[in-house]
Amino acid sequence: MNYQKYIENMKAYDALNHIDLTGIEDETELVDTLISISNQKRTIQLDNNRILQECIVPFEKDPSLVTHEISEELRRFWACLRTDDNTKYYDRGVSLRINRILKQYYTTLGDWEGVLRQDFLIAYFENILTDHDPSTVFLPDYSSAEIMKEKFDSFSPAGKISYLNYIGSLIYCANHPEGVLDRFTYLDDFIASHGYSAQTPEIKDTNCYYFAMIDTLTHVNQLYKKGWVPSESEKSKILQIYHNLLHDLEDPDHTMQRAVARLNCLLLSFHLGEIPLYQLLAGINRYAKEREILFFADQDSYDFLYPATYMEYLNTYKKGSAAQMQRHYEVILSQVRKTLSTLSKDFDSFYATHYCAEFIKIASECMGYHRLKDYVLQLTVYADKALYLHTIMVRKIGAVILAEIIRTNPHFLDGVCGYSEDYIASHPMELMELWKQSAMFHDIGKYYCIDYVSNSSRNLTDEEFKAIQCHPLQFDSFFGKTPGSQFHCIRSCARNHHIWHNQKGGYPAPEPTIDQPFVDIVSIADSIDAATDIIGRPYTAGKTLDMLIDEFDTFRDTRYSAFVIDILKRPHVKSDINHLIHEGRKHLNFLIYSSKDTGLN
Repeated sequence: MNYQKYIENMKAYDALNHIDLTGIEDETELVDTLISISNQKRTIQLDNNRILQECIVPFEKDPSLVTHEISEELRRFWACLRTDDNTKYYDRGVSLRINRILKQYYTTLGDWEGVLRQDFLIAYFENILTDHDPSTVFLPDYSSAEIMKEKFDSFSPAGKISYLNYIGSLIYCANHPEGVLDRFTYLDDFIASHGYSAQTPEIKDTNCYYFAMIDTLTHVNQLYKKGWVPSESEKSKILQIYHNLLHDLEDPDHTMQRAVARLNCLLLSFHLGEIPLYQLLAGINRYAKEREILFFADQDSYDFLYPATYMEYLNTYKKGSAAQMQRHYEVILSQVRKTLSTLSKDFDSFYATHYCAEFIKIASECMGYHRLKDYVLQLTVYADKALYLHTIMVRKIGAVILAEIIRTNPHFLDGVCGYSEDYIASHPMELMELWKQSAMFHDIGKYYCIDYVSNSSRNLTDEEFKAIQCHPLQFDSFFGKTPGSQFHCIRSCARNHHIWHNQKGGYPAPEPTIDQPFVDIVSIADSIDAATDIIGRPYTAGKTLDMLIDEFDTFRDTRYSAFVIDILKRPHVKSDINHLIHEGRKHLNFLIYSSKDTGLN
């Protein structure tokens, strides 16, 4: 099993992603270097795909092929996919696949302790997939929990810890927070029925009860924010958890996630009416200044948690004048700009992305699209050079098409953003500015899956590809509550650019829009850039514009708009776009990778 080569390939792929090209002053040399990098990446991808075909795929297809020796090799493979401190997985997708294979193997053997270990890890990886793709729900395997519950007394001490960790993970991985109290009760009743308490050494050493309380209150606070009103029995359970956690916080052994525990207790005391808003904010401020740990013992992350939480609750429970609120927002935004950049260096990219995106969502509800649009672009699209290049190319290609339509056929755009044909013809620059924003935000949702998009040294799994297909829906995670017809147009382009023109194919589910002409332009411009790029993806050979137009014609008024295709065929439009996808793309790569472009144009 050649997993060592797989690990070497992953590290080499990551190194290629981080090559510094800023010292190259010659455009041709830089473009040639980029092509060489892309070819090296493709070689790595092919090699890793071959390794997975040998090491993973046969056992996924037929788990009975796994022997004791193979299981040990798979465990060693999985161990190599983790960092030394176990805070990051070099490849979560392959880790999940290995653990699923091992679960089947241990199930066949009747080794329930082995199954438990895998169930706990599978729940962890599936939860991350769910965070990427909210439409996917991985229901925890309660049947396994029930079967193993009966076997608990026969387990070794390590097996008992595995079981406690597993049922605790049912709370952490709660895709439906409304059931989180039932999950905690399941754990609570189990511990009590076996004569344990939260302070029993076996329970205390696992930290499972402590973490379960934290995770439960995290979900409960989210429900309170949505307007949830608990029943008397639910409130009684919440109060029990609340007071137990407050007691545990006095235990010096509980250093892990102490900050999260204290924060959740503070938020809950606010929701329960025990403290007013100003005391909540004062408490958050006090904790932030103490700079306590948040996620890992060596991670100092309150710099992020404080401003994001502060803003969230300031927005949800507004008091005072608008001027006072605005002053708070500006201070917080200034602080977060300084701190978010450090997160990506210290955390697994998934977690950094997740927390950054959460802040953006909170901030957008407070400050709105127009206040935050440039900042969001800098944080997301501009943060990844390949995504930025694609975005700018789509903007430029689409601008050529749109300018021709405004000049010769403005009736096609009638109704976009609520504008009439006459208004469009007399205000071309306004339409071009609206197009610029629509193009720049069309792929903004890829930020939620950038770890899949930008750093995959192998083919994506079906689950990962499905997660990427969620990116059109993720625009709403940034600006879902923003009103206005211009915003509606920008949102429509982000949401619908992978849906067919006739609404009968593509993804996600179709959503009719008055801004369909803009969506049609994004769809074609997006396809043109992806299919003709011989710099960022030279291993795909690259199609000519004429080849693409022929392909578009086979999908006239099905996948693509026939009207936009015909605009594309006009000689001067073809000429301008051909220049963009050849000389224009080369120059744009040079500007961006040599750091001569700030990403603000």
